[in-house]
Amino acid sequence: YKSFLISNGYGVTLVAVTDTLSTNFGAFDLTLIGDDTGLQGQWGTAAGQAAYIAKNSQVMGIGEGGYAFFGQLSMKIGFPNGAHGNYRAVKGDPLSDVYTIPNDLSAVATILLVVSFSVIVILDLIQRKVASRG
Repeated sequence: YKSFLISNGYGVTLVAVTDTLSTNFGAFDLTLIGDDTGLQGQWGTAAGQAAYIAKNSQVMGIGEGGYAFFGQLSMKIGFPNGAHGNYRAVKGDPLSDVYTIPNDLSAVATILLVVSFSVIVILDLIQRKVASRG
């Protein structure tokens, strides 16, 4: 992401996860959490790193690293609130809020959404009641 951001006029400072607690994140307009910085419930190398960043900076999490980061903060967009898989293609549910709010896009919901050979995380932010049987 560094070269892309620099080529578009943004200043970039790379910070290793191990240097989190000694970095002044208040000096940055935005902290990007890279997709390669975490995995599911594992993010950071010391207690409190995610909370320290979130307290001192605006944060945008990308991919698996972002998912792990937000999970450390117990946010609904973080681990363990998603499903993992190696998907090549995903089709949408036309009844989902994603396709109806703020505009009705339900007609395109069944069109291919994601074409990927990498791991993706799918989040469903609507709380549902689930009955356990067994």
